[in-house]
Amino acid sequence: MSRLYEHLRNGTSLTLTGSVMFLLGAYQSTGYMGGGDTFAHFLISKYAFRHPELFFDHWGKPLFTMISAPFARWGIEGIVLFNVLCGLFTIGMLFRHVTKEKTTTLGVFALSLTPYFISLHISGLTEPLFALLLLMSVLMLSDKRYIGAGLLTGALLMVRTEGVLFIGMAMITFMAIRKYGAIFWLFVPLILVSLAGGLVKQGNFFWFFTELPYGVQSAYASGSIWHFLSKADLIFGYPLLVLGSWGMFTVLRTPKYDLVSKVTLVGYPLAYFVFHSVLFGFGLGASAGLTRVMLVIMPLLALNMGIGLTDLFNRLGKKKEILAGVVVLTVFTGFFTSSRMPVYGTANQKLVKQLSEEFADMDESVIYYFHPGVAVYTDCDPFAREHCISGYPEVASLGDYLVWDSHFGPQEGATPLNAILEDDTWQKVKEYSAQDELFILFRKVKAQ
Repeated sequence: MSRLYEHLRNGTSLTLTGSVMFLLGAYQSTGYMGGGDTFAHFLISKYAFRHPELFFDHWGKPLFTMISAPFARWGIEGIVLFNVLCGLFTIGMLFRHVTKEKTTTLGVFALSLTPYFISLHISGLTEPLFALLLLMSVLMLSDKRYIGAGLLTGALLMVRTEGVLFIGMAMITFMAIRKYGAIFWLFVPLILVSLAGGLVKQGNFFWFFTELPYGVQSAYASGSIWHFLSKADLIFGYPLLVLGSWGMFTVLRTPKYDLVSKVTLVGYPLAYFVFHSVLFGFGLGASAGLTRVMLVIMPLLALNMGIGLTDLFNRLGKKKEILAGVVVLTVFTGFFTSSRMPVYGTANQKLVKQLSEEFADMDESVIYYFHPGVAVYTDCDPFAREHCISGYPEVASLGDYLVWDSHFGPQEGATPLNAILEDDTWQKVKEYSAQDELFILFRKVKAQ
């Protein structure tokens, strides 16, 4: 029995199993997480080499675009591959660290089979890269590699705007441990990207601040401040949530964990969780209450889970074998009973792909659209503004097309369906619908 316990506690095979199942889930997936954001990020990354200003697009995020652009040239599967690799690197770095620290690898195993963690890597989203860089910065701080930790923490701002939170916390931490020189390195990524972007933007070296697309007040409706807490079990899964929380408590009460460990392992995930809860609760900072943002702190929860489990194993004596077995069984049960993996195409994704096939043999007409998937599936460069253009046209030529959809049309495009139906210069060609999704293809039949 003790041999089985040691196998479970320090199970290289379990982590390898989780990694293989992670890859298998990605391979079997036919859809993508992230909705329109996955398509939009892919388009920016794919065409950045053709339009260099896209490397410094605020919404696309400069560092994410720079790293993912070579992958995106292979198509949308390429950017998904990039995020899958981010996930595998995250798992690998965690395993290497916990093995060195002699804590159980069950936290890594649990992360690798957490359905939400896996599924969100089947996307073109920025969260996987952010999670990887945040983990790397935490591990570098743990190893007292302050310059590297400063650079990686500063780079977070180039991947997601929430990076400013960790820059602030790292700055306070460096001051507390009197590593003042490390503070400079927090700002090096911002300085370098601002200078490079300024060369592209006709000398506007302050573009990072002047072109910031997010206002204080969110464009989305506010919600409950308890929104993320109420969904925590669905996001993280019980093993990471319960045992990760115990691990945080263990870090706080155990003397061997220094100030840096307490800040990074406890302060970082808690501050991030509260930060997003407050933003959504008060309708601030373009927060839409998307649960996917919590992917960022899941690797830190896995670290804490390993610490918490190791503490419990030391307390339980012979009963530790039972706990190890329960954890493994719970993780496998959560994975195999989840509907999140593999990721199948949503009705929205299937419809936009089906509709885009109408343009396989298109003439020189222009396609106006609201859903970014139209540009993806027609393999059209929307930034050239020649054959496909995002938004409702003030002036269109005879024969041009307009693709209206029930989500992006009224919300992002501020164009209700009636506005088009009441315009007799547009003629309905075909309608596509499934579940609650609706796409309508129009063609320009009269001059304005």
